[in-house]
Amino acid sequence: AGTVIINDTNTLNIGASTIGGSLTATADNDININGNITGIGSSLTDSFNVSAGGSVSVNNSTITTNNRDLSIIANQQPSGATANIIMDTASSILAGSGDVSITMPNATGSGDITVNDINANTIKVYNIASTTGTDVFLTGVLQATGLATAPEDGNAPLIVRSDTGNILNNSAAGGSALVVDQGG
Repeated sequence: AGTVIINDTNTLNIGASTIGGSLTATADNDININGNITGIGSSLTDSFNVSAGGSVSVNNSTITTNNRDLSIIANQQPSGATANIIMDTASSILAGSGDVSITMPNATGSGDITVNDINANTIKVYNIASTTGTDVFLTGVLQATGLATAPEDGNAPLIVRSDTGNILNNSAAGGSALVVDQGG
């Protein structure tokens, strides 16, 4: 148990890991998740936080938080190069009753977000980049199981936002890439 803090002044590569508490991973450049990450234990106060100066890539990996919240933020230290958040089509996030937030900020070099299968209480995917044509690509199913408490205040269980680009459904499953299952 406890908190695992990983910080790298360059590019951070995270392989298969089992985490018994919170995870905070930061890098001045990119973060590449190249193996399954699994949360163990049942502390709901723990969380997984990934913050990259550049891009974040989830490659052929499943992130299982065991009901912990997961936050992924890219382009925290803009370098002029385009930063993206990319989950390949072999990757997934399983957060159970945890919340998932994936954010591309409004900063120089902010690029696209590509998300694959995500299952969580709430899912928020925000591409708030001001660069025209920064898109959100949905390549899998995003399934939120939480209840809408105040949707008019941004508290809907599932939000996908692209301020200056498009939201594109490229799901291989066909049909809907967005599912809200409120247990009813």
